[in-house]
Amino acid sequence: MPIVVRPHPESSSEYDLEHVTGQCRFKACLSLGLEEIPAFVFPMSDEEAIQRSWLENEARGDLTYSDRAYWTERIFKQYSGDGHTAQEALEMAADYLGVTTQTVMRYYRLVALPEGLKEMVDQGILPSGAAGEIVRNTYDGAQVEESQQAMTERASWFLGLDRDAREHGIKSLQDLG
Repeated sequence: MPIVVRPHPESSSEYDLEHVTGQCRFKACLSLGLEEIPAFVFPMSDEEAIQRSWLENEARGDLTYSDRAYWTERIFKQYSGDGHTAQEALEMAADYLGVTTQTVMRYYRLVALPEGLKEMVDQGILPSGAAGEIVRNTYDGAQVEESQQAMTERASWFLGLDRDAREHGIKSLQDLG
């Protein structure tokens, strides 16, 4: 299956084309030493490129929580940067992604996690619900470094609980906020 590219949106770029879908196929072709890679070239806006890439990845079903958080943030910021209120941007992102506004908020919270905790969520070590509550009750955008340290400490506390106590741990985190 050919990859999908578009003319690069920045005329000053050293590249003529930009990947939209098929990054893994592209890398595989390079590793095989292929000099020509099958591709479809379509002119498209940034919004169309984001949507096409999201839809392909979502259809494959292999998006991690951190991938979903990344895409949610990117799409939400696109709408909030267009002069919409935060609530409007939230609703537009939910419509765009085909999910509820609660799902958008749940994924968006994960953006603030330190990378190590994102990896733990992706690997199923730290439940996404617990991670979301940790962010909701700990993150302070004015003190990012301190917040990330506090999130790491709360995650360590949570992971130290036995399975039965974790449900109460999530409840405790919810009660904090």
